[in-house]
Amino acid sequence: LELSNSISLLQATRNLSRTTAFFITPFILLTVTVSLSIYTASLARTMDYQLFDETWYQIGADLNLFTSPNPFGDQERFGFVSREDNTSDTYIFLPVSEYENIAGIEDATRIGRYPATIGEERQEVEFVGIEYDTFPQIAYWREDFSVYRLSTLMNALAFSQDGVLVSESYLRTNNVAVGDSLALVVNLEGGLVELDSMIVGSFKIFPTWYPSEDQPIIVGRLDHLFDQAGSEFPYRLWMNTDGRLDDDQLQTDLLDRRIVGSNWDEPFTIVRSEQIKPARQGLFGLLSIGFVAAVILTVLGFFLYMFFSFRRRYVELGVLRSIGLPFGTMVRLLGWELALLMGFGLLWGAMMGILVSYLFIPYLQAGQNPADFVPPYLVEIAWNSVWQISLLFIALYSLVLSAVSTLLNRMKLFEAIKLGEAV
Repeated sequence: LELSNSISLLQATRNLSRTTAFFITPFILLTVTVSLSIYTASLARTMDYQLFDETWYQIGADLNLFTSPNPFGDQERFGFVSREDNTSDTYIFLPVSEYENIAGIEDATRIGRYPATIGEERQEVEFVGIEYDTFPQIAYWREDFSVYRLSTLMNALAFSQDGVLVSESYLRTNNVAVGDSLALVVNLEGGLVELDSMIVGSFKIFPTWYPSEDQPIIVGRLDHLFDQAGSEFPYRLWMNTDGRLDDDQLQTDLLDRRIVGSNWDEPFTIVRSEQIKPARQGLFGLLSIGFVAAVILTVLGFFLYMFFSFRRRYVELGVLRSIGLPFGTMVRLLGWELALLMGFGLLWGAMMGILVSYLFIPYLQAGQNPADFVPPYLVEIAWNSVWQISLLFIALYSLVLSAVSTLLNRMKLFEAIKLGEAV
């Protein structure tokens, strides 16, 4: 203030400091309603994103497809397994590029899941084989799935053929650490493949794996496993799509390539069916009503505050005008008061709303099974709502200041002075 020559700013700050009790009520109203609006909007946004996260985590990618491989010697129809040849351990697989040529499919990567054991105790686990070079572009992944970046984990697998990734819970339970060796035995169609593996990274959770229900998983290189086995074995394909893939059209495209016996899962249909459920729509409607009600309450409260504030200071403003304070200076005086009050209230409200969202929203994740809590809530602040509220208050500021300016312009000095004498 010492660097400013503005009389209106000086008078506004002095008035705010001297009459704090009068301004505390609108300040609390503004802070509470803004924080409540941001909290409800962030809760709705987090729950909306969680539906996508849970579904993609369950499927693993845009499309999770499995085709029964063709036993060697039955090459007429890929994917057809006859009862006589079903015991064969030699298979024919189509190149991944055959699937990528289907309309709507952009990229694909191979994922294999096989039973395995570790150590002399023969602890049962599941080996998940991935392709480190294509997995990051296709698989669903969030930064909170691991303390390491996904690129770091994939690089660790790339530089070490026998490298594996394990869960953090496995590290704690078995008292092992990154860099330790594992004697891994993978069971492939009745044959055992021994892998002298080394832990090169860890993760908290992994797509399609639910720690509380499934066995511990060991993630390694699929190509290394097949090299050690001397053959390829059944695997699934995770694929990226353009989002417009139709089940009937996909079935037709597979049959055109003489691929039968395929089954797949995709998350888009699941998300659409969940979004139209009445319970979900009712919950989001309730959150939206709460957001709108908080905003309306704030707008109404500020209009009432400015009206009663003007009536309370009618004499003071009349005296200031009568001693020669220009009309423009008086408008700026009230404008500075309103700007400081709304600015600090909006700032504190936004900070409280964001803080409360991060503190409490993660505890609102509900479910009957442990799998319902995987993946955990990732709080999404509704920044678009924050900017909408800010723009609303800028518009409200302009509207209220225009209304006050009109009242000041219509003020009759003799009435204010006589009222002051009566007081």
